[in-house]
Amino acid sequence: MIKKLLMHVLLTGMTFSILVGSISYFNDVEKSFGNIFAADKLDLGINGWNSFNGTIINISNGKEHHIYYAEATLQISGNIPATIKLKFFNLSCINGCSEKNCIAKHIEIGINIVNTSTGEVYHIINLSEHKTLWDLQNQWIDLARGEIFTSSVVYILNVSIYFNLSLCEKNINFGIEFLAEQYNGGFKDIEISYNNRLQMEGENG
Repeated sequence: MIKKLLMHVLLTGMTFSILVGSISYFNDVEKSFGNIFAADKLDLGINGWNSFNGTIINISNGKEHHIYYAEATLQISGNIPATIKLKFFNLSCINGCSEKNCIAKHIEIGINIVNTSTGEVYHIINLSEHKTLWDLQNQWIDLARGEIFTSSVVYILNVSIYFNLSLCEKNINFGIEFLAEQYNGGFKDIEISYNNRLQMEGENG
């Protein structure tokens, strides 16, 4: 009787051990600490700066019916193809003329992009279209036009400025915002150029 009881206890213990071992096996958890997962980052550089806060357009003593030029380099950092847009914003007609006489309505803008690798020029807006700074404010302008910006190429943004008419308002400040977006969606980067200024001849303000 005692032998049977001992055998029963022994078998029960073995069964419990096997069961616990099985549960432990199927619920095994391993932890690994200190792992770092690195992902590509989309970063738009302007004139060699990845955090740009400078001025791109600054023209003093501009003359009526003359064309002036400004430029900046654009380059994507990181192995992410992207599109780039820009918009003019926060136009400030300084001298208090009426909206009708704001000089922004009489400054015509042209925009080209140059691929420095191939020399190809992309005409985004031609001066012959007579698009004024006033017309373009707060509108996203696509700088790609079929071109995908990559980190292997430096692009040059060319802006042409034509002073079409001299009015009482001869001085204007504005900002330029750039938006780089990963091609087909994903990462984004925004850079802003503040304190851009156009000043006509004879205005010291």
